[in-house]
Amino acid sequence: MTNNQASETINPVYLKKRELVAYYLLCSNENTWNIGDAVDFLVSKLCLSKKTAYNIFRRLRRLGLLRRQVDLVYKCVPFKVYIERIVEDYVYTRSERGCG
Repeated sequence: MTNNQASETINPVYLKKRELVAYYLLCSNENTWNIGDAVDFLVSKLCLSKKTAYNIFRRLRRLGLLRRQVDLVYKCVPFKVYIERIVEDYVYTRSERGCG
């Protein structure tokens, strides 16, 4: 999948600070995660409860930022692709409103 194809399937939703940090840590540490390992990693790095870490993982999965590889194993969409998609959406929205 090319970056262009990946950016088309990512919802241009702004993540909350905690979700953004969690996504960045997941993408920068490893590219492929088992659900349990990802939850444990977030619990240890961000001092979250397991329930909160799991809910963040589920939200990232629903937004298309984590893609299923096989059962219980997910791959991160590159962080740069997500940021580029947010920038594209922001610029498009601003241009629709008019620059001044």
